[in-house]
Amino acid sequence: MAYPKNVNKGTFFFQNRLGVNEECDYLFSIINNSRRRNVIRYLTDADDTVELRDIVEYIAGLERANKKNSIYASLIQTHLPLMCKENVVIYDKMKNTVKLTDFGKRCEYYLEIISKDEIPWHTYYLVLSLFSMMIIPIVNNYAYSVIVGSFFISSVFHSKEMRKRKLKI
Repeated sequence: MAYPKNVNKGTFFFQNRLGVNEECDYLFSIINNSRRRNVIRYLTDADDTVELRDIVEYIAGLERANKKNSIYASLIQTHLPLMCKENVVIYDKMKNTVKLTDFGKRCEYYLEIISKDEIPWHTYYLVLSLFSMMIIPIVNNYAYSVIVGSFFISSVFHSKEMRKRKLKI
């Protein structure tokens, strides 16, 4: 995988040298494979150096497959070398261990998926602040009104921004 122009390996926002679309394309090209995403998830939960066989067991369980040799081979031949090159993980071939880098930990934020049954946080806070606004006349307190009003305005802007950024899948 080639780095976009003027990118220092491992920097997250690339020091504002890339546009948002280029930056997202670059990051998503790293995590576009389910096995790489699962390696990141497992390492994030482990929060330490883990043995490769544990990752293989985890992925085999997720894929409901008994093809551990195939998973192991794909990880050591394809995915881990790429993830090392892109500074997502540190893979020690001698000890057969893997550790998530700081950059890899930040990649995990892009792996959160909200199902159709779940309520996004920005919507939750918008509704909560709306209900809080409705009881302002009952409370009749200036400080409460200012605080709740500020949260409401902030949640409206946050919700609008998140709707703009929503992925069209």
